[in-house]
Amino acid sequence: MVEACPRCWEARGEGRWCANCGLDSTPTAGTLPTQEATDAGIRERDWLGSDSKAAREQERRREAARRAESEGRASARPEGLDAYRDPSTPARLAKTWLAIMAGLTALVAALEIGHLNLISGKTTAGMSLSVAQQVDEDSHTLATVYILVLIAHLFCAAFFVAWTWRAYRNVTALGAQRLRFGTGWAIGGWFVPILGLWRPKQIVDDIWRTSEPTAPAALRPHLWRDTRTSALLAWWWAFFVIANIVDRIASRMPSETIEQHRSAITWDLVADLLTIVAAGLAILVITRITARQRGRSDVLRSLPPKPPVSDSPPKAATAPAT
Repeated sequence: MVEACPRCWEARGEGRWCANCGLDSTPTAGTLPTQEATDAGIRERDWLGSDSKAAREQERRREAARRAESEGRASARPEGLDAYRDPSTPARLAKTWLAIMAGLTALVAALEIGHLNLISGKTTAGMSLSVAQQVDEDSHTLATVYILVLIAHLFCAAFFVAWTWRAYRNVTALGAQRLRFGTGWAIGGWFVPILGLWRPKQIVDDIWRTSEPTAPAALRPHLWRDTRTSALLAWWWAFFVIANIVDRIASRMPSETIEQHRSAITWDLVADLLTIVAAGLAILVITRITARQRGRSDVLRSLPPKPPVSDSPPKAATAPAT
């Protein structure tokens, strides 16, 4: 029995294209400019031109069906969601070492304040031997604690970068499309001179934008690239960059006289206070982004799976009436 065409309801014939209206029964297949395809195109044009009202109604229904299918697929669970990995473990390690580093930095700041009180008003020429010995002892104590702070900084950097990389890899699994940067930039961006002043912030911004739990399942570029980020990210990055700049200035200051030593310690103290604030803000950034990613993952897992795309030709029994 010859199947009826779902558009014109006439016997469609045995070929790929309807013998009456030229409808393609396998529209997902490739089409070559053969004579058969050309004849089918002519039949379709003639059929659509013979009844413009029916043709417009048919096209409206087909567009509505395509839109409904597109919306259904956009609100379905992303196919790559299984690649999502909970960033809680690297987040917990990063926050722990940030807290340790902030605590050690606070200890250094307290020692620096005491050291400044000791050398306040002193000059190199007028300083007594006992005071000079105490200054030397304080300097050795500070040097020891500086080493501990440096070790904590290294651990902080390692775990924070690991968390950033894990969170950035998750964004495609959470439905984000066409990322601005490759996942390697989540690590490499921290170590490239000059570029390191803004690329890591761009990565964290994109993680924030693509981790919104209430955003559509399919995050196309126009849905997330122009989304505003939290002011928390800007404040964290500002304190982080300024603290590093001040620390670089302090490390390059001469310390040959007591006056120069006092200036260098003062700059160190300012850098330490900025670092403590930056560390606290970094902990908040990690906490909020991790919670956003976990929340989005839970929302997406509650959605139905994406319906399969069928390559089979339309059936007369399921086609809309014309």
